[in-house]
Amino acid sequence: MSNIFTAIPDFFDYVGKVVGCYLPNTMGWAFDHVGCAFGKVATLFDCFFYYLLDIFGKILYLPIALIFFFTGLLSVEADIWDSIESVDSAIHDATGLHICHFSDYIQDKCYKCNIRKLKRPPQWPF
Repeated sequence: MSNIFTAIPDFFDYVGKVVGCYLPNTMGWAFDHVGCAFGKVATLFDCFFYYLLDIFGKILYLPIALIFFFTGLLSVEADIWDSIESVDSAIHDATGLHICHFSDYIQDKCYKCNIRKLKRPPQWPF
């Protein structure tokens, strides 16, 4: 019985820590996502061409991806993309241009959002 009487205050202490620490961060995280969604809607007309180009490229790549998938060569595909990314990174460092990505400006404007990271909730006391 004494465990129950000591566990109840610990439980309410934990709930207070979660509500006081974790909930405000979660609300900020949710507002970041809502703000990002509104921002993407606002830039939809400016980014529409890039979205279409991205979809077109994915449709063209789909048969190649399926070949890698059905032949069990997904690790080879990953190695190929890692090599392409390395070359792209070297070219970007030297010239500021990408060969397999949109420019940094287009990525920031059309694809990226600044979303805060969620804090971990406090350890469960039991």
